[in-house]
Amino acid sequence: MTDLNIFDLLLALKKKLRVIIIFTILFTFAAFGMAKMMQSYTATLHLQYKFDEAKEGQAPDGTKLDVYQIMSPSIISSALNNLNMDLDLSVEDVRNQMLVTEVVDAKATEIQKASVEKGEEYVINPTEYTIKYTCDGSYGAEFGNRLLSAIIKAYDEQFAEEYYNMTNVINFMDNVETDDMDYMMLCDFISSNLDNIISSLNGLKDGNESFRSVTTGLSFDVLASYFQNLKDTDYQKYYANVREGLLTKDKEKLLKTYQNKIESNRQQMETNQKESDLLHDTVSSFYDQYKESPLYKQAINTQSTTNGSNSENKTLVYDENLLKNINTYDDMMIRYVDAGTNAAILRRDSAYYQNLIDEFSANTVSAAAQQELLAQNEIILDEMLTNLNTYVQMANKTLDDYYGRLTANHIKYLMAVDVTPNIAIPVVLVLGFFIGLFMICVICVFIEMFKRNIERKKLQELSAESAFSHITPEIINGMTMIERAFYEQALNGFDEFYLLYQPMVDGDKNWIMAETLVRWNSSRLGHIMPDEFLPIAEKYGLLDSFGVWIFRNVCHKQKEWSDQCLSHQISVNYSVSQIESGSFVDSLFQIMSETKADPQKICLEISGGGEIDNINYVAQKFVALKALGVMVAIDRFGDTLSSLRVLYEIPADIVKISRNYIASLEAAEHNSFLVDTITICKEQNLKICMLGVENELQVKRLKDMGISYMQGYYFSSPLSAKDYTMKIAEDTDRAYAAKKKGADSEDAENNGVVSVVIGADAPTQVDADSNEAVGQKSEAEVNVKEASGEVSETAETVKTAETGDAKPAIETEIFEAAAEAEALESEVMTEVSEAVQEIACEEPAPIAEEPQKTVKHKVSPAKTGAAGRVKVRKVQNRKNHR
Repeated sequence: MTDLNIFDLLLALKKKLRVIIIFTILFTFAAFGMAKMMQSYTATLHLQYKFDEAKEGQAPDGTKLDVYQIMSPSIISSALNNLNMDLDLSVEDVRNQMLVTEVVDAKATEIQKASVEKGEEYVINPTEYTIKYTCDGSYGAEFGNRLLSAIIKAYDEQFAEEYYNMTNVINFMDNVETDDMDYMMLCDFISSNLDNIISSLNGLKDGNESFRSVTTGLSFDVLASYFQNLKDTDYQKYYANVREGLLTKDKEKLLKTYQNKIESNRQQMETNQKESDLLHDTVSSFYDQYKESPLYKQAINTQSTTNGSNSENKTLVYDENLLKNINTYDDMMIRYVDAGTNAAILRRDSAYYQNLIDEFSANTVSAAAQQELLAQNEIILDEMLTNLNTYVQMANKTLDDYYGRLTANHIKYLMAVDVTPNIAIPVVLVLGFFIGLFMICVICVFIEMFKRNIERKKLQELSAESAFSHITPEIINGMTMIERAFYEQALNGFDEFYLLYQPMVDGDKNWIMAETLVRWNSSRLGHIMPDEFLPIAEKYGLLDSFGVWIFRNVCHKQKEWSDQCLSHQISVNYSVSQIESGSFVDSLFQIMSETKADPQKICLEISGGGEIDNINYVAQKFVALKALGVMVAIDRFGDTLSSLRVLYEIPADIVKISRNYIASLEAAEHNSFLVDTITICKEQNLKICMLGVENELQVKRLKDMGISYMQGYYFSSPLSAKDYTMKIAEDTDRAYAAKKKGADSEDAENNGVVSVVIGADAPTQVDADSNEAVGQKSEAEVNVKEASGEVSETAETVKTAETGDAKPAIETEIFEAAAEAEALESEVMTEVSEAVQEIACEEPAPIAEEPQKTVKHKVSPAKTGAAGRVKVRKVQNRKNHR
């Protein structure tokens, strides 16, 4: 494939800049999307066991400490339930993504290493651990944080429950159907449960007298008093009303229930009594035998000597842990005492049940009194249940704080949960951007190289068949991108080029001539200015064909304007090298003949190329062109052409002075070159146009210097042909309106009346004038053909003189022939112009509806438009000229 230099590479990338930007952005977003799909987050937690037993690898109860309990299914399940989220996540999924790592300091590691070297066993019991959980990015960045927090909470609860006998206060009335229970049964149920709660809270009070919940502000002592007060007030009221009114839902069922309880207690008492008698006999027999043995006397002596204390450490006997010294005798004594105690309780309960049976059996309370007591109890029960629920909630919050503080003292979380993304999204975005940019740039370069290879072969084929055979494949291969693009345009007829027109104005700022400017809007390279592509055309010998394309388009535009009765001239720039071409005059003449352009409306400007080496030869070319009626102008005089000799040698009509001298006008500086140029131009009867006019001050000073033609952005920027035509039409409308307003009726009648006889059968004056004009046109066409033949012979003579050796000998003949041709052509073209204008521009007014009536119509803007007014004015001006 064809190699690209750095310039071509940059142009190729610039051409595809939009594609590159879009692809890079899309690739970056795609990389971002992939990163988000593959993203995962790792939540990290550090914990440390603070209780002393942990250093020995033991839990608070002395069992082996197992940190991996934090990963147990029960804890994970509890944590997932506490999250209260609809997750497609199983317990095993969570466990598989969790990692527990020991944290061992360097000192312990060194000790273990040294012990192993000595052959000793040294077990490290770490108290610090790191727990990590990695979750999928679809759950969000905070999910791992929330899950580990839930796991911590569940682990703390289980830790407290397992090692601290954690209990919660249960609202025992939540699941009780009071309608199914008799009143006395309900009283017994409430009383027993309240006693259990009070007992439990009093047990927690011992050793925790200073504890107060940070949530409720209550201690265990206060909580126990709340439940005790509930029993002493609400419950006692409820119970008293039941006993007073002997309230029952089913008396027979109630009595039967208490009778069954009495019978059950009796059987239990008999069993306890038998066990008690057996234990009593066994203990008595054992004691009698013990008193007979020598050990008894020894024990008596020892006890009397120590006076009830330990002789070694002086610790009282009752301070020792006696549970580890309990023997069979002690166990039998404890069981004997318990049996007797239980028997006493059963007898008391049986007496209480019998008392209730007696009272309810002899019920003498009226039904009205019972109904009143029932109504009171309903209110009391509702209030008691409300207070019970409140106290239970307060108790559980207090217990949560208590066990939380207990576990917090034993398990310390060294830092809060920290979540780390496993894929750095900013890094992915940057990498995605640069990778996408690199990929699309490489793709664009390869595509460009492939296209250039195809284009190179195509250009080689076209070059062999075209007039550019002098451009060889080797030359094509060496072209830059912009050079190759221009060469392709030459082969394709310059279809990407277009023309603009900048007006030259007179002293009254009227537009009188349009200078042609060429622009290139490349489909691959964008807008390119002439200073970039003109050197390419000259470098590869394409300037002549380019000039032909420009001149042909200018001639077409002139013919179009002429058909619209626009009398503006159009100027075209040519370099010295183009003018010195042997086919220069012939090609221009041929194009004007083919397009039927008016040579008098064409102006050729000589510009660029520096000084003219063969000025006489160039002058001869312009003499031949002027013979055709073409105007000649010297462009940017003082810049690319600065020799005053040019003003004498070149048969010019207009001299355009370079914009470089405009600055001296504003500064009011004396410029001898400018003064000399103006003086010579006036001597040679040359019109002067100053280029680069930008403000009104420059216009004023140019007028003061006698320069009546100007051109620059102050008047107009380069316009398209359509905009240029519209601007001329607008100016014509304004001029016509001003003229019409200021003229009297007689002048208006003389300037714009056309007499028309309305009617289909009546001949019109316009028809007669038209017939006469047609005859003049036919005669003029014959004269044009004769003049064209003579001019052609003159051009051929000039061409022979350009290429042959007899140039000096025929120089006089050339000038004479050119002068004669110029005079003849001028006369013929005048006749042609008059004939054409009379036919094209003297249009009849619209025909009215009334037949056979002669009226006079003014050619007004409303009926003819801008183009019609231009035509009428042109006829009037020509007649006035005559």
